[in-house]
Amino acid sequence: EIGAHTRTHRNLTTLSESEQQAEIQGSRQDLISWGFGSVDSFAVPFGAYNQTIINAVESDGFDNMATSDGHQLNNPASDRYRLTRFPILNTTTVAQVQQAIDKADADNAWLILMFHEVNTSGRTYAITPTKFNQIVDYVVAKGIPTVTVSEGAEELQ
Repeated sequence: EIGAHTRTHRNLTTLSESEQQAEIQGSRQDLISWGFGSVDSFAVPFGAYNQTIINAVESDGFDNMATSDGHQLNNPASDRYRLTRFPILNTTTVAQVQQAIDKADADNAWLILMFHEVNTSGRTYAITPTKFNQIVDYVVAKGIPTVTVSEGAEELQ
């Protein structure tokens, strides 16, 4: 699933309401104009948000919003506009991701893994293809069901 994430990756809490709207609405419009079809999920940059941003995301028609609130697991009672995600950075080890997957599995919870980039650039938000494949192989080997953020949000109460 491709979700919107603002146009310029600025911290939305530092912007005026009109700038927030331009970033939020604009990112969805850009993705749709580039042929990505339906764009129903939004992820706030840096995990930074407030009620004004939640209201804007919801009023713009997004079905859900992901934050980075303490990298907690999601469960059926989670707020679809305060979903938490586990960001994968270039310093994140495969073992750390496996541990998070195992905890989610044991707790019967939903873990959202957030991959910004899969490449060998070494940038902060990039994970190598080798690490990415090891994570995917681990999920497959454990037989853990996978869903998009939109599909998971649909299951919330």
